[in-house]
Amino acid sequence: MHSFLRKLARVTTVQEVLLLSFDGVVLYRSLAGGELPGGEENPAWAAVLDNLEGAAAAEFCFADGRYCLRRIPLGVIAVGLRGDTALVAIRQAFDSVAEKLADAAMCRKVLQAMLPQMDEGGRTYLSALLVRQGEEQRALAPAAQTAVGGGDDEAEVQAALAGGDKQLAIELIMEKIGRYARGHRFEEAERLRERLLEIDPMALLAGIRAAELIEEEKTASIGLDVQSTWKDLLRSLSREEFAALYHAAPERSYVDGEVVVRHGEFNASLFLVNGGQVQMVAESDGRQVLLWTYGPGEIVGAENFFDASVWTVDVVSRGAQLSVLRRGRLIALKESQPALYGKLQDYCARFPTTGALFQKNRRSRRVHERRRAQGRVVIDLLDNQGSDTGLTAKGELLDLSRGGVALTLRFSKKKSAAALLGKMIRIHLRPKSAVDPLQRTGTVMAVRCHDFVGNEYSLHVRFETELPGNEVTQLTSAAR
Repeated sequence: MHSFLRKLARVTTVQEVLLLSFDGVVLYRSLAGGELPGGEENPAWAAVLDNLEGAAAAEFCFADGRYCLRRIPLGVIAVGLRGDTALVAIRQAFDSVAEKLADAAMCRKVLQAMLPQMDEGGRTYLSALLVRQGEEQRALAPAAQTAVGGGDDEAEVQAALAGGDKQLAIELIMEKIGRYARGHRFEEAERLRERLLEIDPMALLAGIRAAELIEEEKTASIGLDVQSTWKDLLRSLSREEFAALYHAAPERSYVDGEVVVRHGEFNASLFLVNGGQVQMVAESDGRQVLLWTYGPGEIVGAENFFDASVWTVDVVSRGAQLSVLRRGRLIALKESQPALYGKLQDYCARFPTTGALFQKNRRSRRVHERRRAQGRVVIDLLDNQGSDTGLTAKGELLDLSRGGVALTLRFSKKKSAAALLGKMIRIHLRPKSAVDPLQRTGTVMAVRCHDFVGNEYSLHVRFETELPGNEVTQLTSAAR
């Protein structure tokens, strides 16, 4: 696999090649012809992968190039290109390696060959993949065997299976699950629970007991200080739901003055304040304005987390310790904790929205006055070069300003609507008072639920060029 990635890095116009874990950890990176060490989570890539929600392939275009992403059984390959000269070759290479790795035996062979070349974090990740794929023989290097819990333990399991004693193998795995859970190594414990069910899909009682044991240890691992900080949230969630949420959101410390999120970013993360403070700061009339200060037990970012939208403020740390919950991690909990998503969304509704904070401070985050508008609207989806993709949709106007427009569209699924965030579109405005349509190109800055029952979503679009004031008056006169 490393040789394949090196070949990609040598393709003309390729600027960067990365192999990422499914959680955004950089396992391999080649930049400007040289290999760089991996092993650390990159928040930007983690957010990108969360937003893809398991898509097999994706491309992100920029003014001077693009990133091509392809999901494979080992993780996600990301290639940065300058221009489109090698685009077809890269796509073909992606298809070729994905086809080869679709064979389970070949995938295991590649994983085992990669293990000696990885650092400790990479070996742990690749070893876990082998466990999840049901590798029975596990011909791993000693360091990799240590990463999955010790070669001697696994040898005992293999010996029990070879002797036909499946029950003994299950008991050995249960003992390891208990050891990992008590050591707060919950991901390893979960993977071994999956391993148990691979050995015997009918071992349902053992699987249920393993799940209960893990949940018990997760709950017991949460200290009294954490419970005190989040006592209000604990009243809204069950203890199992809170434990699942707590362990899905790793804590990170931010130094005083460090920017957590910048104005204009697409960042679908929820920030739970465990200690210190964070401040929400906005620019208004050319000055920095403090809108709100969040302290322990408060949550920042619900608008951008539950509805896809660009951040319109800066979030700045004041020595904060934050648990960072990525949207993909919460979605992954829906199977085990189906009510958690809705309960957390309801809880976050108690915190003021950005719009309410602007209004409280008697300031506007909009440069131009927004007016109600009525009429039909047609949009054409454009690619990042501004060319037509052939996809169109029809909706209704909500409001209009010189700088942008809000409109409603109907989608069968929320993620289809959210996929338009950050996309370029051409808008054909057809207000009731106008004879001829008006065209404008813009970028989708926010996507929000408008009518849950009717599956309608509002798109908030910023124009590339402003509308003249007289045209705004004409377009909105029918709505007055």
